[in-house]
Amino acid sequence: MRRTSRTSQKRAATTTVTVPTLTENHAKEGLELRFPDKPAADVLDRIKAAGWHWSRFSGCWYIHRSESARKFAEGLLGPLATPAAVGTPYPGNCRG
Repeated sequence: MRRTSRTSQKRAATTTVTVPTLTENHAKEGLELRFPDKPAADVLDRIKAAGWHWSRFSGCWYIHRSESARKFAEGLLGPLATPAAVGTPYPGNCRG
């Protein structure tokens, strides 16, 4: 039987999403973007150009919380960035 570490289990639990999500990390004063699959190259280029950073450990894009970052993310996610989806706490810390 194969042993998995707690870190591997936590990583798997914190990176599984079924729709793109924007969440607020109050502890880190940041915003986090998660996607169910790797976004298209043009989307990645836009995210990078807007100053977001990739956390390979947690599988999300993050940035310091600001109104301009929130507006960018909401515009990027479009109708999926509803009040119910935005700001919903996510189990886990993106910044690894």
